[in-house]
Amino acid sequence: MKIYTPPQEVSKIFQRLKQQAGMISEDDTLIILYDLAMISERMESVHNAFPSGSLHTAAVKANPLVRILQKAIDQGFGLEAASRGELALSESAGAPASKIVFDSPAKTIQEIRHALGMGIYLNTDSFAEIDRVAALAEEFPIKAGVGVRVNPQVGMGAISSTSVAGQISKFGIPLQEREKLKEYYLKFSFLNGIHLHIGSQGCPLEMLVQGVKKAADFAEEVNNDPQFKNKQQRITHFDLGGGLPVGYHHQHKPVTLENYTELLRKEVPVLFSGKYRLITEFGRYLYANAGTVITRIEYVKNFTDARIIMNHAGADLFLRKSYHPDDWHHEIALMDASGTIKSGGKKQSYMIAGPLCFAGDIIERNVILPEAEEGDYLIIHDAGAYNLSAWSRYNSRQIPLVIGYHPLSEEVEVLRKRETLQDIVSFWS
Repeated sequence: MKIYTPPQEVSKIFQRLKQQAGMISEDDTLIILYDLAMISERMESVHNAFPSGSLHTAAVKANPLVRILQKAIDQGFGLEAASRGELALSESAGAPASKIVFDSPAKTIQEIRHALGMGIYLNTDSFAEIDRVAALAEEFPIKAGVGVRVNPQVGMGAISSTSVAGQISKFGIPLQEREKLKEYYLKFSFLNGIHLHIGSQGCPLEMLVQGVKKAADFAEEVNNDPQFKNKQQRITHFDLGGGLPVGYHHQHKPVTLENYTELLRKEVPVLFSGKYRLITEFGRYLYANAGTVITRIEYVKNFTDARIIMNHAGADLFLRKSYHPDDWHHEIALMDASGTIKSGGKKQSYMIAGPLCFAGDIIERNVILPEAEEGDYLIIHDAGAYNLSAWSRYNSRQIPLVIGYHPLSEEVEVLRKRETLQDIVSFWS
């Protein structure tokens, strides 16, 4: 399976786009490319890794482009939404209600009412939210069932801002509240699922699987409780979330989905026995490595103590990299103005600075590249997830052109047009 997009492939696609009339213009100083074949391959691998009948959803938060969401639906995926806006995107993309999972930790009464009325599967995040659902269930017969997000409390990964299963977390009900939670399952028959998410990137496989095992053990505990004797199996749906880490350092061999499911089968075999309907919510795994940013170098500042590349990608697109540089990495290559990879000659150390008006708008402080010149282009790899979706409106810069391509054919398509200046004015009006 393809691990990342090689610079030579990006160069080839970029040169093709430059030759194609009307595809890109001088105003397109920042472009995002998506390898659609890689996304399709990742989605197919998820289908193959889990039992048939599982509901696989793509996390809208990772990549909310409607054309990408539609492609996920076409490939048999549902969508996981974490806000009313993401629900609207899911519905607009054509996802049937039966394949939407709603996971927001701060759902309003109106949002819960909408989800229940549409027949959308809901994961509650607190006892208070379960109580809200119970009150609203008197208005709407619950069609899809309701899950409960639990915090298995397995610890923090290497990146604290994306680790959500520590002793205390803003997400879910900690499993140390197991007795009270069991009472809720006994009290409310609409509760038929359990949900967890350990974190995204920075969490080792063993931690992910340990969390799943703790949740599965609790589900078995509930289902085998004497209070449920002579009743139907209470927990029937098991949502193991997403969070599979991907490779950002191209010289390192990344963890694979096969590694993950092999360990799951060994440690939590009940999930592959047919007893539970599995739900997955992958995002980074599906999209991150398939997305590449091409950004034009506008100036190169050569000083005695520093060489600074001024480009059009900054904290508005690489939010996490700018604010937590030690936690996030992106491989970077250099092309000349024609789109040819620059690899020879003298190498220099560069700081790469973005276009925003604050000092922290830096995406790399010491990267070794060939001699960079005005009009060259940077290739920033593995930017397909949680980059554009976290776009900042600071300085009112235009959302860039987004293009999808198939590496083995001439086929390209515009996934999102570059935002116009009127779009910016309308946004703030």
